[in-house]
Amino acid sequence: MENLIKYEFRKSWMVKAIILAITAIFEVMFLTGVVAGNDNVAFSGALFLVFTTICSIFIIGVLSVFVLHKDLNTKQSYMLFMTPNSTYKILGAKIIENFGSIILAGVMFFVLAVVDISLWSAKSEGVKGTIDFVGDIIGLATKDGIQLDILHIAITTADSLVSWVFVVMVGFFAVVLSACFFNGRKFNGLLSFVIFLVVTIVINKIFDTSSVMIFGANEMYAIEARICSIVYYLVLTTVLYIVTAGIMDRKLSV
Repeated sequence: MENLIKYEFRKSWMVKAIILAITAIFEVMFLTGVVAGNDNVAFSGALFLVFTTICSIFIIGVLSVFVLHKDLNTKQSYMLFMTPNSTYKILGAKIIENFGSIILAGVMFFVLAVVDISLWSAKSEGVKGTIDFVGDIIGLATKDGIQLDILHIAITTADSLVSWVFVVMVGFFAVVLSACFFNGRKFNGLLSFVIFLVVTIVINKIFDTSSVMIFGANEMYAIEARICSIVYYLVLTTVLYIVTAGIMDRKLSV
């Protein structure tokens, strides 16, 4: 399993290195604005960092799905399944590497955000506008205003990461189904995308409807609702992994 995880990491390390480099550039821009007392530069750096955070998590997840699609639809798939590893290990390695990368990226950006907000708060009173803007983006805004206590931020971050991990797992599931039943077809990739959209929309709709019924529309971002979301998507991610690996074992292994 360790070798498989290392193998998966080698496929994507260059993209992750580029993400780190871009983050470092915008972080230097932000710190320069803070140290120089230039709120415009600091604000621009903060916005670029928020944008980089969102795009980075998205890219890491999509890249993993793309790699699996390539593995299952090219000659690489034969090499993959000829190794002395079960499909559960092969898929598990992809999930662990990708999810680990997403979690590490999330933790890195979370710590960076806490440090940067603290530094800017100490240097400038204009930080409130940025905090409100970021809070609206990541769902920290509640009926009582922006919640910036560490517990609320941590749970919100965990909810966002787990939800995205689930989305990536749905992508794996869609790619595997497409490879099993539509391999070689002209619209293979499009069919994968349609399966992905249908499964994601249905499951998210079920959760959103249940949340409104249980917590009410005004409390969908409360800590209790966030915790339920984390548990819900973790359970579904686990179920999808077992189902997807089982399909791979029966239909794709040699």
